Amino acid sequence: MPIKRAVPQLPENDPLVRRHPMLTPGMALLFCALWLLTWRAAVLLEYLPHASIWFPPAGLSLAAFFVAGWRALPPVLVCAVIATFWIDAIYGEATPWSQLLLAGILFGAGHCFSYGLGGLLIRRVFDKATAITIPRTIVAFLVIAAVSSLLASVVGVAALKLGGTLSSDNNDLVWLPWWIGDMGGAIVLAPACAAAMVRLLSIPAPWLDLFRVQSNQRSWREFTLKMLCLTLMQLLAISLAYYSSRPEAAFAAFFLIIPQMWLVYTESPFRAAFSVAWFGTTTALLVSVLNLYEQALVYQFVVTVTAASAYFGMAVPGLMAANQALEKKIATDQLTGLLTRESLSEQVSRLRVQAPTSKSSILMFDIDHFKTVNDRQGHAAGDLALRQVAQAAASVLRKTDLLGRYGGDEFVVFLPGANLERAALTAERMRGAVAAINNDLMDPLSCSFGAVELSGGEDVDHAIARADHALLQAKREGRNQVQVAAIGG
Repeated sequence: MPIKRAVPQLPENDPLVRRHPMLTPGMALLFCALWLLTWRAAVLLEYLPHASIWFPPAGLSLAAFFVAGWRALPPVLVCAVIATFWIDAIYGEATPWSQLLLAGILFGAGHCFSYGLGGLLIRRVFDKATAITIPRTIVAFLVIAAVSSLLASVVGVAALKLGGTLSSDNNDLVWLPWWIGDMGGAIVLAPACAAAMVRLLSIPAPWLDLFRVQSNQRSWREFTLKMLCLTLMQLLAISLAYYSSRPEAAFAAFFLIIPQMWLVYTESPFRAAFSVAWFGTTTALLVSVLNLYEQALVYQFVVTVTAASAYFGMAVPGLMAANQALEKKIATDQLTGLLTRESLSEQVSRLRVQAPTSKSSILMFDIDHFKTVNDRQGHAAGDLALRQVAQAAASVLRKTDLLGRYGGDEFVVFLPGANLERAALTAERMRGAVAAINNDLMDPLSCSFGAVELSGGEDVDHAIARADHALLQAKREGRNQVQVAAIGG
């Protein structure tokens, strides 16, 4: 009797499953309907046989392979075959079905190979993306999308010729407008389609988080007004080309990049991607309605260049957030969360330049017998002591005061606008706060303080050296006390 072996099933949250999710029959049917609908719209926008102003299915295919991997191949291939039969019916060619089937399979195979390879390459690039590498990632996306659409156009023309549905006469350059239309569809629509698919399929997409950083998220009403402004300017620019007898008037559309970038810089990346898709769609529709086919290539480049610029604009918030995080990491002591020695010195120097005649004081303190804490109870206890002392000291300071870890268990406080008397009172309050730390893991903590008032144009490093000398005096006098240095001493 044969033994039935159990086939191991991967859990739904397994990375291998979540990386390229399965497309349910319902999802596949919805995708096919949307692909064929946008393909039919592209046919209506044709200005040459097999050359549309732009080709939205290219963006759908690239996004599908990017999100679902080669699992997107069956629905995309089926759509390509159906489109081949449909275009023959539209043109009334009455080509034999066997010939159409061959042409459709060849066209679909070339289309799937081109955008499948492109989608997987883009996925590899985005999987390794970080906030710092966003510009490089966007360049990679644009290059791969352009090359994929070029390959799809060349292979598509060859497939239709081989299948006998496209004659070889006077069609040597049909790949060029085909490519520009496909490239516009791929670059403009793929990001928005990929984001929509990720949301619809509820799959994790770390690359989306890179573009979610926004300092100011506007209301939908404000976003709608911006979209209306963009559309009105779009109408004006394209109407200028329609009513003008000069062909160079079409280049006025390149100025539309200004309102588009305004929208990108002030809205979320998802809304920005939607606005790019809207801009491309409406531009293609206006060119078709106004019969501006002689300037079709100009408008195709307008759409592509605007989209590419918008994507770089989306990267700005992520880069700003990464720079802020890096600056914070450099300026902040990782253990205590206080300013580092370098950051403290820089900020104190800046404040001194801004108010050179204003009184200010400096405190320097350290933890009494800190080496004993480390030796007897371990470095974990020492780290805990540093964090607790830092929190206790910060709790008695004003918002304008600066507290930093100067090195080891030494801390420095800059008190702008405080004279020596006030500095000594602040040090006493900090000393009391440290003594009040309730910690069952170690002996009671205490700190010794040195206080100085900066005189005239005294150098900050010189003042810190004086505070350090006062601190040493506090230690000699028995620790857990405040010693002040004479002004200018």
